[in-house]
This record gives sequence, structure tokens and C-alpha cells, in this order.
Amino acid sequence: MATPEDAWQAVRIMAQKLTHAAPELSIRNFLVEKMVKDGIGELLVGIRRVDLMGLALTVGMGGTEAELLRDTATILLPASRATIAEAVRSLKLYKLLDGWRGRPQGDVEAAVDAIQKLAQFAISSGERFIEAEINPLIVRPSGHGAVAVDAIMRFV
Repeated sequence: MATPEDAWQAVRIMAQKLTHAAPELSIRNFLVEKMVKDGIGELLVGIRRVDLMGLALTVGMGGTEAELLRDTATILLPASRATIAEAVRSLKLYKLLDGWRGRPQGDVEAAVDAIQKLAQFAISSGERFIEAEINPLIVRPSGHGAVAVDAIMRFV
């Protein structure tokens, strides 16, 4: 979409289709966001409360190849920034974020910062926190940050 009017037109079309397909739904709001086009790679980040253990942070490479490889690392929280960074760097496909074969290097430091902030939020939420997931966390080129595109959290 090239213009804000294009976005509004797309929303209007979706709203009409939803009204016809599922008239019992009452959807009045849509979230429209700018598309991230310069991603170097994707991470998935999950934090879950595990009985008798506390909070567990799982990081993994996103995308279909990573799903095939089950490329994840899990650590218990609280964890230092260095431990979180080590978990990210331990991933089999990490080299894709680190400039492998001439690819641009990703802003892994910004991704680790985002993961650490999510972990701190989970810890500070106490027993109310059940789980959170960011999927994907898009890693942009070095110096350009990381963007959480989709996230969900559950509390009691």
C-alpha cells in the first residue's frame, strides 16, 4: 500500500468481507501497522511459568527452516543479559543474523535488549504472569533495532 488512503480502503474491504462472512461478529477496530521490510532474520521469544521451576525463557530462530530444526534454547529466569545473549548466539541458525556469507549483520544487541526487557517485565509481574510470546521479533540491520511484530501475554 502506497498511501494512507490505500490502507483505509483495505480496512473497509476487510470489514465488508467480515460482515458478510460472519455477521455475528462485531468487529469495529483494526490495527494497521507499518510493514518492516528490512528484516535480516526473525526470532521467536517465549516466557512461561513452569511448575516448581519458575519462569523459563525460550528463544529460537523464526521461520520455517527453524521449525524443521527445532532451533531453540531455554534458560531459567532471572538471567543476566550475558546469559540471554549466549542463548541467542547458541542457536544453530544464529550465523544468519551475524553476517553469514556476506549477508548484512543484524542488530542482535537490540534483540537481546528487547528479550531482556520482556524477561524483566515477566519477573516484575510476579505470580500474576503466566506466559508471553513474541513471534516474530524481527531483527533489523545493525544499528536499526529489532521490532516485535506480534505478541501475546496471559495473566491470572
